[in-house]
Amino acid sequence: MKYIPSIIMMIAFALNIQAQEALPTNDVVINDPEAKATLEKLKNRYDSFSSIEADFTLTIEFAESDPEIQKGKIAQVGDKYNLE
Repeated sequence: MKYIPSIIMMIAFALNIQAQEALPTNDVVINDPEAKATLEKLKNRYDSFSSIEADFTLTIEFAESDPEIQKGKIAQVGDKYNLE
């Protein structure tokens, strides 16, 4: 009689571990032809550029302090990147 709670706890623990297993991510298949066409169009446009340059602003906000704003520029020429 005194072993029943222990056995129930072990079974519950084993079931909990089994329920926590992650599914493999490479089983996801996307079969949306419109999405594939849009991505292919975007890729072709990106590949047509010899270089890309962009300015950006990053704002970091914490509840207990003033927002921190960081500005910068990123440039890509071929396989090389420059971040200022």
